[in-house]
Amino acid sequence: MKFFKLVALIGLLTAPAAHADYWVSVASFQSRDNAEAGLLKAQSQSGEAFVVIARETSNGFFYRIAAGPYMSVSDAKSPLQDLRDSGYGSASVSYTHLTLPTNR
Repeated sequence: MKFFKLVALIGLLTAPAAHADYWVSVASFQSRDNAEAGLLKAQSQSGEAFVVIARETSNGFFYRIAAGPYMSVSDAKSPLQDLRDSGYGSASVSYTHLTLPTNR
C-alpha cells in the first residue's frame, strides 16, 4: 500500500501541468510512522487529497501532512476552512515548490 501512495505522489510531482505550489498543512511529525498514521486519519476525515511532504530543517527531519496542491492561496482558503472545521484547528496554507532531481 505504501508503494502505491509513493507512486501516486511521484505521478503528481512529475505531471507536466501548471505550477500548483500551495498546500494546506494539517500536521507535522518527526516520525515517518506517525506521519503515515496521521495521513490515514486525515484521509478518513476529509475528501481532500493528502500527501506527506518530507523535509529536512534546521530543527531536524519532519514529515508534514498536507492537502493539495492548489494553484493559489485563494484556491486553498475553502479547503483550509473545511479542514479547520473538521478538527484541524491549526491548519495553515503554505507555499512549497516540490521538484524531483533529474537524472543526468
